[in-house]
Amino acid sequence: MTNKRLLSPPDLFHFHMADDPQISPDGTWIAWVRTWMDGDLNGYRSSICVTDIDTGSTRTLTDGTALDTHPLPSPDSDWIAFLRVAPDQGLPTPQLCFIRARGGAILVGTQLRHGVSDIAWSPDGNYITFTTRMLPREDFPLLEMKQPSADPYVRFNEDVLVTSRRKWKADGAGFLGEERRAVAMVSVSKGVAGEPVLVAGGNYDLSAPVWSPDGTQIAVVGNLNPDADAVRRLFIYVIGIERGIERGLGGSKRISEEKISPDPPGAQPPSPNPRSIFGLEDIRHPGLAWSPDGTQIAVAGHNDPTLGHYGSQQLWIVEVTTGDGRCVTQGFDRTLGVAAGTDLGRYGGDSGLRWLPNGDQIVALVSDAGTVHPCKIDVADGTVTPITAGDSVAAAYSLDATSQRMAILVRDGSTPGDIFVADLAGPRPGATARITDVNDWVRDEIEMPKAERFTFRGHADLSIDGWILPPAQHQPGDKAPLIYFHGGGPGGMRGGNVMFEYQVLAGAGYAVAWCNAHGCQGYGEDFCTAILGDWGGADFEDILACVDAACAQFDFVDPERLGIAGGSYGGYHVNWALGHTDRFRAAVSDRSVFNRTATWGTSDIGPGREFEFGGGPPWETTDWYLKQSPISYLAGAKTPTLVVHSARDYRCPIEQGEALYLSLQFLGVPTELVRFPDEGHELSRSGKPWHRVFRLEKYLEWFGKWLKK
Repeated sequence: MTNKRLLSPPDLFHFHMADDPQISPDGTWIAWVRTWMDGDLNGYRSSICVTDIDTGSTRTLTDGTALDTHPLPSPDSDWIAFLRVAPDQGLPTPQLCFIRARGGAILVGTQLRHGVSDIAWSPDGNYITFTTRMLPREDFPLLEMKQPSADPYVRFNEDVLVTSRRKWKADGAGFLGEERRAVAMVSVSKGVAGEPVLVAGGNYDLSAPVWSPDGTQIAVVGNLNPDADAVRRLFIYVIGIERGIERGLGGSKRISEEKISPDPPGAQPPSPNPRSIFGLEDIRHPGLAWSPDGTQIAVAGHNDPTLGHYGSQQLWIVEVTTGDGRCVTQGFDRTLGVAAGTDLGRYGGDSGLRWLPNGDQIVALVSDAGTVHPCKIDVADGTVTPITAGDSVAAAYSLDATSQRMAILVRDGSTPGDIFVADLAGPRPGATARITDVNDWVRDEIEMPKAERFTFRGHADLSIDGWILPPAQHQPGDKAPLIYFHGGGPGGMRGGNVMFEYQVLAGAGYAVAWCNAHGCQGYGEDFCTAILGDWGGADFEDILACVDAACAQFDFVDPERLGIAGGSYGGYHVNWALGHTDRFRAAVSDRSVFNRTATWGTSDIGPGREFEFGGGPPWETTDWYLKQSPISYLAGAKTPTLVVHSARDYRCPIEQGEALYLSLQFLGVPTELVRFPDEGHELSRSGKPWHRVFRLEKYLEWFGKWLKK
């Protein structure tokens, strides 16, 4: 009999999150982020920590009075650049800051209204590039407060948004209006930054700047074409910065020219800055990597316009001079990048591509059957060799300057997230050693069962991977209600790593099951694309088969007390189940999709997904939208349903949840609406902590009412 207690929603405040391991170039220490939730603040705090690899000792560089993230060691391993949000210190948006790796005073490097992101050191450590939002052809907007206009017409209409952009909003970022993401840079000397200088900016968005090895060029991802908002296609651009460095970045505020070249140059004469060298239909992980000799750039993506986000991210090598690109992993039927998520991680960290010093191999994270591991990919023939193994998820990694050591953020069934180090040049390459244990208290105090992987036959008689979490402190012979939980996507991937919301349900006496149904990554492109244009088909067949298998294979499951829950694309499946089966006694539909016709015009990613609906907008291919909309099948719904949604969700807009709720009310189905006023799509993972607790309490209340009888 255990003396450990059961997990409850308020325990969310006791967990810490480790993120973004950044190993120093000299390979002696790792900078990382420790994040926790402050109940009095109803927000998040974090510290930049540094752990010595050889001794395992950790020192905290920042005191946790702010939100400090994205540490980035300088090339000489002496300084750490990072981003800080501290409203009470006059930094309401992420600003570039510096601190010595051995500790000291924090130096603030920028004061930009919309903050900065995508920071990158130049190879010599004298400059840092970043991206920031700004209006085209205007100066950098600064943090200082504007004085209210004396004109009441102006003063009382400043909050009105006027835009002519197609992509005028984005979940998480909010309303964009006419602002675009530009690339800028500052000079840096002993932690002191100069004035920001615009590297490239205009009526387009750029991201992920990365320096060439010789420090004379910057590669970025974006689309400078006039139709960029209407297409998925992205390009790699190269920006020459020799002129800016020669001027010392102290004169002109602009380095690049306004003239652009939208297409790969081929036999054309050299293009002006920024120079387009290569394009792909989809780049979901936009981190670029220059080869050691600066002649090639590696990028992950695919080039099939019919697949959208369903396509596998493959490794491409691009010749910088000619713009010629080739897919290295053509025969490798897995996707690069991290497809697995969690609700106990703040943001993960660097998950992009890295060349090894010999120029013959590239390191990438690969999502495979519920796991994610760093792998070496041979540039010549595409051979993929895993570096680590096991039933775990590597959510981020970094390499030292010589690629002798690797820092890895690892999540598994007993570790919500901790930092490990792998010695790639030792006698056991890939063997890992754990250097943090940020939630060691859990093992001593909380009963947290571990998920068990199982398999079953799903759509087309294929073997499908599922997981089940038994109820905490389960006694032999006892029967527990089962809640099937489906996550986001399509294109996500489930695994056995710790999910706080699943553990809360297990702590309340429920068994929880989930699976990698068709539409998930990690099983090849055909498996993922099987639901393209057919949501509610093969995927829902797999879901019902998972429930059947869990009932048949695990004697602690009560097949008469079944519930279903899910968020985003998972919420869609809850709504689909309401109109297609009566086998569930209760349901929770969270941030869901209910009417796909409406999401075309209201979701931040609605337009541009016509490839899923016969290639047209709703007025041209109406039947395609209706066929894939749960609202079309709701007439016979009977399952008691809790509807959870957030007012600032721009991915699955609030009208989706409100329409579902009123439809169920109209049908006389027992239902309740939980509407969060100031949250977005990421509420369950990064929303206000007390809202996250309240959400889970409502889950327990609803399932307790309908499944515990």
